Amino acid sequence: MSIIPTLSWSGGDPDSGDTVSYDVYFDTGGATTKVSSGQTPTAYIPVTLKYATTYYWKIVARDNNGAETEGNVWSFTTKPNTPPVANAGPDQIVTTGSKVIIDGSKSYDPGGDSLTWLDFWSWSMVSMPAGSKANVSSKATSILHPM
Repeated sequence: MSIIPTLSWSGGDPDSGDTVSYDVYFDTGGATTKVSSGQTPTAYIPVTLKYATTYYWKIVARDNNGAETEGNVWSFTTKPNTPPVANAGPDQIVTTGSKVIIDGSKSYDPGGDSLTWLDFWSWSMVSMPAGSKANVSSKATSILHPM
């Protein structure tokens, strides 16, 4: 399940004219934490959740005359986080003294998470010829091979 789910349920009251409100219990420990009280919509959107985590939730319905019904505890597990795919562009064959540009703008996250420079873009030089210079401060990086 997504880390941004919408929990929804159906509800109501068999007594004509009664109004129903709902308490939502939601957590990772068995649906013991009340996160919404007295709401009338039959949906709840929790804050962004953690990846690969099991969450529990239940609804307590209450009518305007004090009658109350506690629902079953439901659970779901959020999807695991998938690592981003780094793409520095096509392989390049260059001659000595040429400027090489690598561009990470085609990198992506298969899970749909957004990528930012601070979170993901970080080039590092594993090795390069002696005398080479590199500017690795942005997702479009240039490397100058020595003559």
